[in-house]
Amino acid sequence: MNTRSFETISKLFFRSLGILFSSIFFWTQAPQTFAQNSPSPATVKKQTTHPSAKQPTDDQQFEQRKISEVHLWTCENQVSLKTAQSEKGLMLLWNKKLYQFSEVDALTGATKFIDLKNQLHWLVIPEKAMLLNSKLGQRLLDHCKSPAHSNLVSTSPQ
Repeated sequence: MNTRSFETISKLFFRSLGILFSSIFFWTQAPQTFAQNSPSPATVKKQTTHPSAKQPTDDQQFEQRKISEVHLWTCENQVSLKTAQSEKGLMLLWNKKLYQFSEVDALTGATKFIDLKNQLHWLVIPEKAMLLNSKLGQRLLDHCKSPAHSNLVSTSPQ
């Protein structure tokens, strides 16, 4: 190896070493610099929420957005829920939580609704309705019946 190539390699080494140290210095000093420029927690004014600006509860949203008759369902273990149509599809209110479903075609003849956000499926077949969680792969509610649903089943041709 000649001296000229050794000098070139050593220059590159020291140059990259200098860049490394300067970047380490920058990253260790940067948080202090930004902290000095940001306002202290004492000077930041907390946002106050007015009682009139409260978000409506899921029960209230259900009542506000329904555009059809409310159907009361009773499932196994005396669990109850409500369904009604909204402009966006079927709403289901269960355990004081509102779910929004879209109707999808089902090859089995069942009426099927899907809530993609919560990965829930609401299936209505002639004998019963059920709520499924596709993420967990299990039934959340089964044997759900509604007086309106019972009337539909009894009047449908056999």
